[in-house]
Amino acid sequence: MSAPGRALLLGARTIDGEAIDIGVVDGVIDEVGAPGSLSHSRTAIDDAAERLDGTELHDLSGFIVLPSFVEPHTHLDKTLTIDRAPNPTGDLDGAIAAWLRERPLLTEDDVYRRAESTLRRALASGVTVLRTHVDTAADTGLAAVRALLALREQFSGLVELQVIAGHALPTSGSDAVAHTRALHGAIELGVDGVGGAPSLDVDPPAALARLAALARDAGLPLDLHIDETTDPGVFLLPLVTELAERFDHPITVGHIVSLASQTPAVQRDVARRLAASGVGVVTLPQSNLYLQGRAAVSGTARHPRGITALDSLGDAAVTVAAGADNIADPFNPVGRADPLETASLLVTAGHRPLHTALSAITDAARAVVGAPPVDLVPGSDADLVAVRATSLADLIGRAPAERIVFRRGRVVSRTAVTEWQAPLDPSGGTRRLAGEHGGHRRNRRPVTATDRMPTAGR
Repeated sequence: MSAPGRALLLGARTIDGEAIDIGVVDGVIDEVGAPGSLSHSRTAIDDAAERLDGTELHDLSGFIVLPSFVEPHTHLDKTLTIDRAPNPTGDLDGAIAAWLRERPLLTEDDVYRRAESTLRRALASGVTVLRTHVDTAADTGLAAVRALLALREQFSGLVELQVIAGHALPTSGSDAVAHTRALHGAIELGVDGVGGAPSLDVDPPAALARLAALARDAGLPLDLHIDETTDPGVFLLPLVTELAERFDHPITVGHIVSLASQTPAVQRDVARRLAASGVGVVTLPQSNLYLQGRAAVSGTARHPRGITALDSLGDAAVTVAAGADNIADPFNPVGRADPLETASLLVTAGHRPLHTALSAITDAARAVVGAPPVDLVPGSDADLVAVRATSLADLIGRAPAERIVFRRGRVVSRTAVTEWQAPLDPSGGTRRLAGEHGGHRRNRRPVTATDRMPTAGR
């Protein structure tokens, strides 16, 4: 994708409410300043338009602008299969069983079509970096891998798609030979990392060591599904921190739900070790709140919650991103491919402050997936999203659909919204409002389509 020579993003506001103009040159932020202060300001546009030959102008009045979103953990090979692979029990075992019945039926065209649909939804939401896991297994071969690598190529100018090849279970023994062969094939095709779910293996420590060896031999990062259960007896995470001390490539762990079932002292110790090792964490609230905590703790009426120990991780300054995980498949029947949905769940279910929830889908997520940082400063790549919102609370709480997505300064997605509502009174007149006395009335004009027409990009 070739970036425009120059672009001006005018009249937006930051999360902190500051009004700014942004100048972009060759895909990189060149200037940031108060409205009208840049070398090619709004005044220059009004008074000397001929000086702006070739400059793309974007009126972002009414929009908040911020670094584009990052989706650090999805499963695009599984997406949009809920109607044909339902999960009758609603838990993780039911999801796995449903998927194992569906997986042998996958074709490259089918995976590409479904994955493209969800990827486009993510792009429209403001995502410009997305990491997906894909099963590599004997029963499906490399069809799904090929589909996602083709998608990575096709969308390279719009979204950076990272493909993590997940070794199917089991990881060792005679039954694993064909799965390992498929993983080697995925590595040869050019995937971006090695993954798997060693906690679900019959021998979790051995499975972890096996996956680490495969990633090390390939010179690839390791992105693992770890401890996806509220059972405190399933706890592989401490071994991951030990592995990180002798592993030369980035390690990411997703889920780590059972950390929240450990004692506070254990949580603090493991969180400290995670921070020291540099292992990145991805919490996945929507899928895990759906799959986990369905059975009460033995001898009690208490149902544990399917979310990791966010307080302990935050206190230890562990880098924690948040992802959608599964979208409309046996592991999660819902999901909008919108990181603002994930951020909202972090606030309500994870009790995170608004700014922490936003970080989990922007700068923390970038760090976890190894993407370059983006900020509203000169020298940063102009990978941005503008959302028609009034504040951080409005951004996360309402998740407005009207968004403009920039990749290296070029608009790659635009969603406009037209809203119309019928008059409050069918006659079009006035009505008495609650609390009005003595005949005092307030006239209310109906909202029209014209009132809500977007101005950005005109």
